[in-house]
Amino acid sequence: MSQMIIDRLTSKKMDQETIKQQNISSLELMEKAGENIYKILIDNKLIKNDHKILVLSGPGNNGGDGIFVAKKLLENKFQVTLFNSETKTEESTKILSEFTKNHKYIKHPNFEFLETFDDYDVIIDCLFGTGLNKELKGEYYDIINAVNNSKAIVIALDIASGLNADNGKVMSIAIKANYTICIDKIKQGQLINDGLDYSGLFLLTNIELSEVTNDFNTYYLNNLEYDYKFKKRLHNSHKYNYGFVHVIGGKKGMMGAPVLAAYSALKTGSGLSSISYRETDINHIMNIYPEIMTNTYKNIEELIPQLYKKDVVIFGVGMGKTDDENFEILEQLLTFDKKILIDADGLFYLKPLIEKYKNKEIIITPHFKELSNLLDISIKELSDDPVYYVKQIITKYNITCLLKGPSSIIGYKNDIYFSSYGSPALATLGSGDVLSGIIASIYARSTSPLDATIKGHYIHALAASIATQQFNVESVSASDVMANISNAINQIM
Repeated sequence: MSQMIIDRLTSKKMDQETIKQQNISSLELMEKAGENIYKILIDNKLIKNDHKILVLSGPGNNGGDGIFVAKKLLENKFQVTLFNSETKTEESTKILSEFTKNHKYIKHPNFEFLETFDDYDVIIDCLFGTGLNKELKGEYYDIINAVNNSKAIVIALDIASGLNADNGKVMSIAIKANYTICIDKIKQGQLINDGLDYSGLFLLTNIELSEVTNDFNTYYLNNLEYDYKFKKRLHNSHKYNYGFVHVIGGKKGMMGAPVLAAYSALKTGSGLSSISYRETDINHIMNIYPEIMTNTYKNIEELIPQLYKKDVVIFGVGMGKTDDENFEILEQLLTFDKKILIDADGLFYLKPLIEKYKNKEIIITPHFKELSNLLDISIKELSDDPVYYVKQIITKYNITCLLKGPSSIIGYKNDIYFSSYGSPALATLGSGDVLSGIIASIYARSTSPLDATIKGHYIHALAASIATQQFNVESVSASDVMANISNAINQIM
């Protein structure tokens, strides 16, 4: 597992532990970071000798890194202007003092200075680092606004100034970077909420920061050496060897949701797939794929026999929240020795049952509103600290959770996985139903709910990516994603 993701506190602990274990000063660590940053700028050809470069340095140690980088660039004959309004740490003050022995810098960001930002080819942002936890205003607001309105390539050091390192929210305003050079680790806030939109492409230093132990392991799926491949099919096999996925869901106006889930399961390799509809909704059943078996039921007594010999049951897609018998159906389902994936409206019915069945191995795939309802918190509370709440639900109830978002968060036991594989094209009706079908198909053939969730999430995202190459991102539908499941599997096989 190649890339750990860290929060603000872990970042601080790693710095402290490195200074202690390597017996170096904070200043020496900053200089080491600066050397590494300079090397990345050169090796990745982010700067050229004829570029005009502006380095924006702030009051803390991130600003100190920037001053050192500016000094290094000037020593190597680059055209550099340094801005620094103040220094508040001993280390950054020392670096600035060293800088001013041979070079001048700009201290006051007046209107004339802000007007020059379009004259620069590259702007390097070192205003604030991971420690920032307040709204930006005044001169820093004006500086960041000028950067975002300029035509320059913008490179942030460690994190885009104004972006919260823990939750990825913009603190009134934030740098919109083309690249972010992270100090050894990506920060979790760079992957959630606004993080991806403000971070650009990630590049990582290697200054050998010391690892620290936390209660949870946090990984970045995009950099993970994970085996997404399927086992090769044997000639001597039959449809029951590849799993039987059953879907309970659908209601007038949402009858297509179970179809998307059931057919996505087949396209992902399931040998069989079926749906149970309420008999009262039978007149609303839409055109269905002939490969999907359909059943109807009047009550729970008629439904239960339809669940026999099914490997995985998807509960809740397109179900609605008005049928009280669904509480009874789900509770009965939770007593069975059967793999279960609960999505969409199914999470509404899970809420009063989750404490009672907290050791039942299930997968849930909520979006933010669904998880906030399940946990009885506001969407704002969840978005302010989504990682905390995913950790809370997986440890308290012993389930696997995939929180869908711009960067999905997968939680299982003591592991948290971040992924930015997703695409804005997935912000469309029915894409979650397709995801449920893909995960359930893999879960039917896997003993691990985590493995099924990670693989299913990746195939879903890859299918969406392929669909955006065929259609404009605005035009991709859930059916387009489903149609590209086979192409996604081809790419990973």
